Amino acid sequence: MVFRVEEGRVLLEKAPEQMEPGVEAIQRLRRARLCTRLSTDELLALTRGDGG
Repeated sequence: MVFRVEEGRVLLEKAPEQMEPGVEAIQRLRRARLCTRLSTDELLALTRGDGG
């Protein structure tokens, strides 16, 4: 659960689902590809968690 304060009220919301590490890595790669020009080696380093 996530607690949030809004306009003097405390709201309780269902926490977002945790993504599996593989899904999260693919999403990071897709975002990186859209805003940078990474080489294949840099992309592979991201998938391995080397930090590129």
